[in-house]
Amino acid sequence: MISWLRRFNVTTRIMSLSVFFVFVMMAELSFFTFQLEALKISSELQQEKVLEETERLAEESKQLKVRSEIQLILKQSQKIQKTFADMLFLYFDGIVTEYYESLNGASVAADSLESQLKNLSTETEAAVQVTNILSTLSEYREYMDSAVNYYQKGKVNLAQSEIGDANIEAKKLNDELSALNMIFQNRLNVADASVVDSLQKTLEASDVVNQLSVNAGKQIEDDQGLIWLMLLLTLRIIIEGKDEISDMSEATQNLLGKLRLTLEDVGNLAVDLESAANEGHQASINTYKQSTQQQVQSEGIAAAATQLGASSEDISRTTGEGLLLVENVTKSADEGQKNVQATAENMDRLADQFDAVESTVSELVKHSTNIGQVLDVIRSIAEQTNLLALNAAIEAARAGDQGRGFAVVADEVRTLAQRTSESTNEIQTMVEALQKFSTIAASSITANREQVDHSVQLSDQAKASLTKIVEELSLLTKANKNIANITSEQQQAVLEVDENVQKVRLLALNVEEQAKDSTNVSLSLKEMASKLQQQLMAFKH
Repeated sequence: MISWLRRFNVTTRIMSLSVFFVFVMMAELSFFTFQLEALKISSELQQEKVLEETERLAEESKQLKVRSEIQLILKQSQKIQKTFADMLFLYFDGIVTEYYESLNGASVAADSLESQLKNLSTETEAAVQVTNILSTLSEYREYMDSAVNYYQKGKVNLAQSEIGDANIEAKKLNDELSALNMIFQNRLNVADASVVDSLQKTLEASDVVNQLSVNAGKQIEDDQGLIWLMLLLTLRIIIEGKDEISDMSEATQNLLGKLRLTLEDVGNLAVDLESAANEGHQASINTYKQSTQQQVQSEGIAAAATQLGASSEDISRTTGEGLLLVENVTKSADEGQKNVQATAENMDRLADQFDAVESTVSELVKHSTNIGQVLDVIRSIAEQTNLLALNAAIEAARAGDQGRGFAVVADEVRTLAQRTSESTNEIQTMVEALQKFSTIAASSITANREQVDHSVQLSDQAKASLTKIVEELSLLTKANKNIANITSEQQQAVLEVDENVQKVRLLALNVEEQAKDSTNVSLSLKEMASKLQQQLMAFKH
């Protein structure tokens, strides 16, 4: 190889080496320019993905805001269900127990329910349903108020009829409230799905930005080695002499000096590029972590939303059970009222029977008095008969054989005997009458005893009905307590959801800041790549 070079003179050798050197430098510069172009494209793509990620974050923040609004509306809807259950309990407690404070409380609960529904009427999707619910609520209140008025006036049958109609409206009202709650629950589920989808897309964009940052960092590290190699090739060589070769070498050295300065700037920019790429990579990692945390929080929100939906179903079911208990209470109250009414009627008949017994006993006393008078007559007749008999004996003794006096006495005795016979007949008649009235009195007493037994039986039935009413009212109270507990659990779930939403919002703000940092880094990379291209383009002209 050396012998081959010796065939050429020094000038030719220097010119050949210079051409070869320039060729190598141009090849390296072309390759470096190609690398810079790829880096620029990567930076532009990274910037585009960062902008896309920023838009996703803005959309996610918007969806979170919408979800919070829907969550608030759903909370109001569930509060309406609780107020509805309280109203049912207070109305029927007031009617069954005639406790007017319960009736006043029911009226207050109904007013509160109406006010809460009107606040929801501004929701476009629920406006029609709310209007129908308000109409049903108005009819229910009319029936219940009418029933209360009838009860106060003693018109039990009319009151029970109004309560039956009110129960129908209450069932309808419960179904409409459940449907309204389902509308908001479905909207919340859609919002949750949108948030999760947006988070997934944000994670995908973060992955792309992260990968682009890694690629840019590796590319800059590779280019740094090439830059330092080019710097070594441009080291200045000390040349002495005044001939043409020295001048050519000096010109070459000047060119290499300029190239070296340019490459030093390129090296510094490459260091800045590496630093910016590392910052972009770190920002991408932070964005990815924040997005992952957002996804975890969103899953917590979705779980809490599922729990809220289940709680809403529990409230609807418990309210339905409460309505069924109210129907049972109404039926038991009707039965109790009928039994009490029958007891009152039997007691009235019992009083009439006792009046009849009293009248019969009065007749018995009266006839007994008459019997005493007849006995007095008989006693007087007996005394007269004794006197006449005595006189007849005396006269017979005096007259001896003469029997006129005895005949007169005998006639008187016969007359007295007739009167005695008549009195005896009268006594017999009176005794028979007395026996008859005694029999009637005994029958009346027996009938009264049966009426009393029946009244006692009806009283026992009324007591059992009232006991059943108390038990079912206790169950109704327990159902309302369950609703209160479920509502409390819902409030706790709502607090957890709100807390998670706030965390997601904070994470979204952090991710947005990271995205801005990534955008700034991408812009810096783009500007540095443009400067490098401008400096390298000088060697193409």
